[in-house]
Amino acid sequence: MADKLFVYGTLKNGKGKRAHVRGTLYNLGYYPGYTQTGNDLVEGEIHDITTDELKKLDLYEGVPQGLYRREVIKTEDGDNVWVYIYAMSIHPTVPKIADGRWTNHDW
Repeated sequence: MADKLFVYGTLKNGKGKRAHVRGTLYNLGYYPGYTQTGNDLVEGEIHDITTDELKKLDLYEGVPQGLYRREVIKTEDGDNVWVYIYAMSIHPTVPKIADGRWTNHDW
């Protein structure tokens, strides 16, 4: 399994390796939601991660409640990484983040 995590939103800290994945990024208010639908480039960072850290992040990201799910995907550079994918339905009025970059001022 992957021992790296791709982060694209509130978990970014500017210290990870810059990377991109394909999909769509939505502005959900205080945080973004990434889906694998669409073909936009979504920008984020890759961080090393332990199994224990992933378990804690699963709780933070609402995996048990079905808000997000965690899967292994490939970045554009071919790295296998964990990523949190938004698991709820997205209303058509929810805005896409066209440039694929979440910043804290997006909300």
